[in-house]
Amino acid sequence: MTQQLVSVSAPADLDAGYTFDATVDGRTFTVTVPEGGVKQGQTFQVPYPEDEAVAVAQAAPGQQTIIINNGQQAPMDVGGPIKENVGVTGRWRKDMCACCETCFCPFWMVFCCPGVVLGQVMQRFKLDFIGQPGGNYSNTCTIVSIVTVVMSLLLVVLGSSTGVGSVVYILLVVYLIVAGTLTRIAFRRKYNIPASCCGESCVDDCCCMYWCGPCNICQMHRHTHDEREYPYELTSKTGLGPNAPEIV
Repeated sequence: MTQQLVSVSAPADLDAGYTFDATVDGRTFTVTVPEGGVKQGQTFQVPYPEDEAVAVAQAAPGQQTIIINNGQQAPMDVGGPIKENVGVTGRWRKDMCACCETCFCPFWMVFCCPGVVLGQVMQRFKLDFIGQPGGNYSNTCTIVSIVTVVMSLLLVVLGSSTGVGSVVYILLVVYLIVAGTLTRIAFRRKYNIPASCCGESCVDDCCCMYWCGPCNICQMHRHTHDEREYPYELTSKTGLGPNAPEIV
């Protein structure tokens, strides 16, 4: 059977190892930039993986064709947009305890204002304020930040005068844990990251968010983009500058 290929055009100047998603006929697979990198507009060819194939394409050094991880190949038609995806696949970019390895700003933000950074990460990942994909995410950071700040102020005011403060505290903690857990689940699914300790279920993500919430938020923030190239911006709704590639 003759292998049919499709030309993929690089959306930007990308170094070797960067990934971006190619969408064809409503199906998306990840393409990894080959050794030596590519320039914007440069084309190389990839086969479309079959249903059971691992949907990660790796460019062979010195070749124009792409080799699918499990060896299965299938024809595909050209169509659909190609956007950049700079997250690392198969593992976390940084360990959970490497919070301040490069920049201290995200470290202090997640410990002092975890809801703000979580909201930035959720909006960057196109999740709504609950952590669900497919909804309206244009104001996710604003909503999560306001909810966190308002409930924190209520906690201070009511906690000193009534017993309602404990209820507000519980509601705030539960909200951050639920939103953070759903966000972490979306991250692991998107980047094919294995669970840490409790098996492939939401229990693992919930435990990470409950016991190590600030470190977990910082880990998600640092995963999508190399912070040495795209440093943290406090006033941005995504925590990144305007030149940072969009996640698809």
